[in-house]
Amino acid sequence: MYRKFWHHSLIRLKYHNPGVSMTVDRTLKQEEDPTLTIHFTDNAATKRSTDNASEPSSSETTKSAVLKWKTEADIVRELMALTKATEILPTADDKQQLERISEENSRAQVDRERCLAVRAEVKRQQKLLEEARAMTS
Repeated sequence: MYRKFWHHSLIRLKYHNPGVSMTVDRTLKQEEDPTLTIHFTDNAATKRSTDNASEPSSSETTKSAVLKWKTEADIVRELMALTKATEILPTADDKQQLERISEENSRAQVDRERCLAVRAEVKRQQKLLEEARAMTS
């Protein structure tokens, strides 16, 4: 459940927020509940190393959320609530691009089905040809 968040949503968050440092700390202790810890710096100029990502510095505050048994969507909602983030709706250009991608995907599906049918016909004809050659031999 929460692994999907690390593999899918976190990658998107990193892509859309290049100025925000995001790290994942994995522990060997599997009996601990998976936890999302968010570090907020009080001073925007403060830079911190990612070596001690689990230990806040003196100019930081932290908020945590337990992720056990939560879905990817629940984790994203909780992350947005903790950080007071707002969802940005797609612009008209974004909608056009998404529509164009959707049309390309539907055309690609038609092309895949057509290619599959052509390959099946070629295989059928090759099999018939091999059978005919085997009969004449």
